Amino acid sequence: MKYRINKRTKDKISEIGMETAYIGEEEHSEAVKTVRYAYEHGINYFDLAAGDGSAFGIFGEVL
Repeated sequence: MKYRINKRTKDKISEIGMETAYIGEEEHSEAVKTVRYAYEHGINYFDLAAGDGSAFGIFGEVL
């Protein structure tokens, strides 16, 4: 995974991110597996801004 450095915070942020608006519509176990797989393979930028908030619990469980 390639990362970029946030100039203000010095955080390493993955060049590939994951949009999560529809992840809450998946079966819970599949959604957890998907997020866990992404995180374990280096993705650390997740867009939680869209959707109805159903993804928050999934991310709480995984991260």
